[in-house]
Amino acid sequence: TTEIYTLSLHDALPISEVDPEQFATQVTWAREESRRRAAPSQPFTIGLHLPTFVWDEPDAFEIVRDHVRYVDWKYEDMEEAHHRTGESPAPPALTTADEDRLRRDSLVGTPDEVAARIHKFQQAAGGDFHFIARLYLPGLDYAIQQRTLELFAVEVVPRVRRLVQRER
Repeated sequence: TTEIYTLSLHDALPISEVDPEQFATQVTWAREESRRRAAPSQPFTIGLHLPTFVWDEPDAFEIVRDHVRYVDWKYEDMEEAHHRTGESPAPPALTTADEDRLRRDSLVGTPDEVAARIHKFQQAAGGDFHFIARLYLPGLDYAIQQRTLELFAVEVVPRVRRLVQRER
C-alpha cells in the first residue's frame, strides 16, 4: 500500500512502497491535480521514502530480508499490538508473494543498482524530488548498518549526482 500523508496537495506528496512504474503513475496524478488546483508557477515537491540497503556483494537482500519483513509486518500489526498484553508474536511466515513485494518495494543492491533505481524514480518525478533512504533496519547488526550507511554516502550519492548531471 502507498502511504500518502495529509499535506496540502499544493506543497508536496510523500510516497512510499512503490516501484518506479507505480511511482510514475502516482506522480502524474498528483502533478495534474496540483496544476488543476494551484497556480502553475507554485513549486510542488515529490518525496519518496523507501527501505534502502546498499551492499558490495551479491544477494544483499538475503542479509536484510527478515529485517525488512519485520518492519513491514509491524505496520500491519500496529492495531493488534495496541490492545495486546504480553509478548509480541513473531511475524507470520514469509510467502513468496510477500518476498517478491518486499524486493520490489525496497531499494536493495550494489551501489550501481541502488543509484540506478533512485535515478529512475528521479526521472519519474519529473521535477523537484526528494529521496529519503530508510537505512535503519531494527535488529540488523550495527556494523552492517554502518557499512550500508557508508556505502550509501560514499558510493551511491555521487553516482546519482553524476546520472542527474548527464541529463542536464
